[in-house]
Amino acid sequence: MKTIQITMDEKLLLKLDAQQETRRIGRSAVLRQAVLEYLDRGHRNSIAAGYQRAYSDKSGSLGDEFKGWEDVGQWPPELLPQGDSTCSHIRMMASNVQRSRRRGVTRNSAEK
Repeated sequence: MKTIQITMDEKLLLKLDAQQETRRIGRSAVLRQAVLEYLDRGHRNSIAAGYQRAYSDKSGSLGDEFKGWEDVGQWPPELLPQGDSTCSHIRMMASNVQRSRRRGVTRNSAEK
């Protein structure tokens, strides 16, 4: 490990020192954990931004993933909302999948 020197507001330092975990494992360990969490959050935010860019198609298209299925698929009538057409129902379902992906919800994460 490398020793570094940082400047910190005195009130912030007093709050840090008042924490039980700081007294238990020490300032350096707490600050290392804080830096690791900060870097991890930045990494997760970067991934989320990538998903946002990938799934933020404003054209109204369902994207290449669903290309061609809008007019091919047919839902059983009992699963269609009253007065809805098959194509609009498929679009709605695909749109829900895309919204879930933007929020980071996947089939596996929802089952946990």
